[in-house]
Amino acid sequence: VESVTYFAYKFLTPPFDSFSLVNQENMGNEIAFAISGSPKKEGDPEHIHKATCTSTFPKDVVENVPFDITIECMNEGTDIWNGLNDDYGLLLQSPFTYTCSEFHMVKPRNVLSTTCTINPGKTSGCPTLNVGLTRKGTLLMSMMTTEVCTYPAPKMTLTNMRRFPGTPIAEGVAEVQIIKEDTETFISQSQILIQNGVAEIPKVEGVNFDDSYRVVVLRPGSLPVQIINVHFGKTNNTFEVPVFLPVDRNEDGKFSLSDLISSYSGN
Repeated sequence: VESVTYFAYKFLTPPFDSFSLVNQENMGNEIAFAISGSPKKEGDPEHIHKATCTSTFPKDVVENVPFDITIECMNEGTDIWNGLNDDYGLLLQSPFTYTCSEFHMVKPRNVLSTTCTINPGKTSGCPTLNVGLTRKGTLLMSMMTTEVCTYPAPKMTLTNMRRFPGTPIAEGVAEVQIIKEDTETFISQSQILIQNGVAEIPKVEGVNFDDSYRVVVLRPGSLPVQIINVHFGKTNNTFEVPVFLPVDRNEDGKFSLSDLISSYSGN
């Protein structure tokens, strides 16, 4: 720049009235017409893209079980992340499928906050998940990287299954229901075969390694029993089942006085 000339839109007091672009009647002079008629070009300045992010990524997840995460990123650059016109967006680079809530105008020194639902599918191992910022489909920067390990649905073993007063169940069938404790959400149900007081579920579908569950066991002729505060792990999910209280003690298909008598007599 070799020289700069200042102009005012409307300045009618000497000695600066000659630099005014309009007169008393708001009519533009020749300078105003020259400026208004000159070609305009939209600027596209280079920006610094920088961010600091935090998230709630779990380290271990179960295949085919979606999980939610929250991502918060401080815009430490010079650009405005405008998600309103679809120019800017978040990209999660991984084998997982995902959806994220929309964000709007994130100015420098402001925080982008979004919630994503991620489904690991049948992915195995510990793939790298990279969170990036995109503009018009082009990756501008990597914001954070983490590893998420995916495991098969856990196996569960139920032991010490007994009828009142303590007789082991040599053989039988039952139904197992899994319920998430904090929301009382029904997760899954499975039919089990009891042999010598033990039953196994090879894959408990729909559970993760973070939440707490109730395991409810329904056996024909007995009142339901449950195991509370169950946390599943990758291995060693063995739980002892409370004693079944029989409703149909003599197993004649109905509840009668003889069932009560035999229950308390121990016969």
